[in-house]
Amino acid sequence: MDFKSQVVAQMQVRSISIGGVIRMIVEYTSNNSGGSWWLTDEDWKNLEKAGWTVDWAKTSKHKSKYLDKGGERWLGALATSAKKEFLSVDCAIAEWEHITGQSAGDEGCECCGQPHSFDTEYLSTSY
Repeated sequence: MDFKSQVVAQMQVRSISIGGVIRMIVEYTSNNSGGSWWLTDEDWKNLEKAGWTVDWAKTSKHKSKYLDKGGERWLGALATSAKKEFLSVDCAIAEWEHITGQSAGDEGCECCGQPHSFDTEYLSTSY
């Protein structure tokens, strides 16, 4: 478990022990590691069906440059990130792995880095 996941897990234990619930948005970001995108078009569509908000290249405010001629893909990718609300990063990763059949721990290549990353944005803590 990486450092961020450990911190989140510790916060959840503290919160649960006093009756609180941590709400967070977990954002998955794909990296073109090794010269190709690791998720297929179908993976992105399946994430959306499961309630993830996918940042589609054609409508992304961050991907207006380098769209293909049809305006659908950014550097060949249909999408590069998706987010959804979860109670823990571990739950998000487990769901993502189940939907995509990928492993969040894949290492990718030495020059490009890891192909998958997960970040959190805390919404609130309720008691």
